[in-house]
Amino acid sequence: MPVFNEIDPIEGYPAVEFKESDTDPMCTTMVGIADEYAISVSGTLGADAEQEGKDSCKPGQQVASWVVANLKAQS
Repeated sequence: MPVFNEIDPIEGYPAVEFKESDTDPMCTTMVGIADEYAISVSGTLGADAEQEGKDSCKPGQQVASWVVANLKAQS
């Protein structure tokens, strides 16, 4: 069953995560940066990280934070 989670804001912008299931090694993080615009970061855990039980959404949150911070610095 698909899993959608509202997460803490990223760089002050609203964010959500999506996975096909709780154990899915792939996760997509979406950050709303304006009424009509959002950024999307998708990532998949490697086999070792998946076996270690790491959260597949954490890397996407970090990358999304870097992207949004860079966009803010460039505006």
